[in-house]
Amino acid sequence: MVGGRALQLSMGAPPLISSDELKGKDVLQIAEEELRRKLLPLTVVRRTPKGEEYRIPLKMLLVD
Repeated sequence: MVGGRALQLSMGAPPLISSDELKGKDVLQIAEEELRRKLLPLTVVRRTPKGEEYRIPLKMLLVD
């Protein structure tokens, strides 16, 4: 997830943290901080062998 978000940032996606906090940080550090703060608008989709689909917003996952 972090790598995918870092790629988005490197391709010009706007960061989700304030510009004051970006100084001196690379895209990987920014992506990690966005994940830590649960700001990423990403969803994990899990499919079971029975064909059921579960959508889990990334902000619902525990990150320490």
